[in-house]
Amino acid sequence: MKHHDSNPPDNEIYFNNAKRLIGQVAHDIRVPITQLGNDAISIFYKLLREIDSIALEKSHRESLKKSILDGESKIADRMAEIEKVIQFAIDLAHKPYSRMQVSFTKLDLFKQIMEVAREAQSNCLRQWEYDSKVVIKTNQAIANETAFVGDESLLKIIFFSLISNAIKYSMPRGKGLPIEIRIDGNPQEKLCIVRVTNWGTPIHPDQVKEIFKPFHRGNVLDRVRAKRGMGLGLYVALRNARIHGGDILVTSSPTLNDPLRRNIEGWDTTFEVRLPRSNDVGVKMVDLTR
Repeated sequence: MKHHDSNPPDNEIYFNNAKRLIGQVAHDIRVPITQLGNDAISIFYKLLREIDSIALEKSHRESLKKSILDGESKIADRMAEIEKVIQFAIDLAHKPYSRMQVSFTKLDLFKQIMEVAREAQSNCLRQWEYDSKVVIKTNQAIANETAFVGDESLLKIIFFSLISNAIKYSMPRGKGLPIEIRIDGNPQEKLCIVRVTNWGTPIHPDQVKEIFKPFHRGNVLDRVRAKRGMGLGLYVALRNARIHGGDILVTSSPTLNDPLRRNIEGWDTTFEVRLPRSNDVGVKMVDLTR
């Protein structure tokens, strides 16, 4: 007689516990983060009122007002993005078949990607001590991607995750050389294709499916990998691409002949984001499980 163990395997227990923990944390931080954003916006409006009571040249006053309003707008946009991430974490923990409202608008994809790239670059440099300068290069094809329809906040999350990972797992090709990240376009009639490429640690074929699973983290190979997150970045990036009807593909190939070094470095790794051009402007509900 066969015995069937009613207890789930360790990895399933870990997955369920991690889901519950993240859901609880997301729930608990929602109110203070929302309050923090509201307080910041209130300060911006207070500054606007105070500027009118200060003796300034008209051009200087208008310039200050514009800077304050720009700052308020960025805070509001970022709060909307944070709210989507928090809601996703709560849904992940409590609703196995959840839906989410998305807003597809016309946007300048190249401008958005470059803004996110600068933010990711600055963020990584703050968190990790790099001995090399980080340089981001693009081709003309991606610069031409100025008209696209998609959900702005979801697209930002996709490219922030991919570019941040590319920087974190990169190495300079030689002493004194900068770390290089390439962001290239490969336009097709029905697809917008964006490739984020770095030179550094490998992703082997048997790891490709694993890296997109929630809470997956690679082996600790160096001080950079040792300071990694919770393993949700690529999972959320892929989910956001699929909400657009797209996908993310990965290729990783060695460039060095030294077999010892090839185990840990010298690989060109490309994350290719494939997004359809057929999405219409508008608000719709999407299934998060697809």
